[in-house]
Amino acid sequence: MGSRSLRCTFQKNLENELVGISESLPISQYKFYAENKKSLLVVLQGIDGSGKDGTVSHVMKALNPQNCYIKSFKIPNDEALSHDYIWRIHKAVPAKGQICIFNRSYYEDITEPVVMGAISRKLLKQRHRQINEFERYLSENNIFILKLFLYISKQEQKKRLLTRIQDPNKHWKISE
Repeated sequence: MGSRSLRCTFQKNLENELVGISESLPISQYKFYAENKKSLLVVLQGIDGSGKDGTVSHVMKALNPQNCYIKSFKIPNDEALSHDYIWRIHKAVPAKGQICIFNRSYYEDITEPVVMGAISRKLLKQRHRQINEFERYLSENNIFILKLFLYISKQEQKKRLLTRIQDPNKHWKISE
């Protein structure tokens, strides 16, 4: 069996599994909301063009917006910059019975500066420790964290970014 054939088989199996999960999500969400003791934080990260927005859109179709919301983290504004880097994240954490999907997150404050060469090793280690402590704090307070990283190859990323450039509806996603 060739590589392409294996990929297609894997993709079909994954799609079938996702259909089953999407059908059971509303029931699980209702039970979660009714219990009102825990919350769920879904942290979605990925390289540009990996499908974060599409994933959020697809998942939200299966959920009731009554107790589920999305928080996208773009470049921090002046108010956020006047606080510590986790401040804007912490205020978006879901309350009991709620589900929140973070489209990007506090991990941007590690990955972006590393890619740009704008963070010292000492500060990087400090932020790793702080993020681990923050997640431990959330976990100890009945906030379940589900972290997902979407990955695509550089070749696929290039293809998607070029397609994005050609689509006027997606020009807002393009920056230097």
